[in-house]
Amino acid sequence: MPIIIESTVKSEKFLRPLNGNSSNMHLSVNSRYLADRYNIKNEGEINAKILSVYGIKDYLNTDDLKDFENMDIKMYILPAGCGPNDGLFFDNTMIKVFDKHSIIPDKYIFKIAIDKIGNNKIIDDIDIKE
Repeated sequence: MPIIIESTVKSEKFLRPLNGNSSNMHLSVNSRYLADRYNIKNEGEINAKILSVYGIKDYLNTDDLKDFENMDIKMYILPAGCGPNDGLFFDNTMIKVFDKHSIIPDKYIFKIAIDKIGNNKIIDDIDIKE
């Protein structure tokens, strides 16, 4: 039973996971859904699948976004700590894919399914729109 998250892709210049494979592109999710619920205190790997990607505005490039559908990806969680949102950072390998499809921060929404966070198997069905 996966967690479904729908969130705008963002870029972070300063705070990101220490893992060298983590990019600066991420999705933000309120920590009550992930870090708090699953007691995640440290950074960890996430197994996810991209369900869909779409542009926020009609004029954005959407012709080739179907290429993302059902793509298995690796992400890294940066728990919120003292802030309200966890960061779900895309793996560095996704940056080339983002460039190829002209994905830029604050313009596209990703819908992903998460089935595992670190050693935590997801046991709840949750739909999250941020």
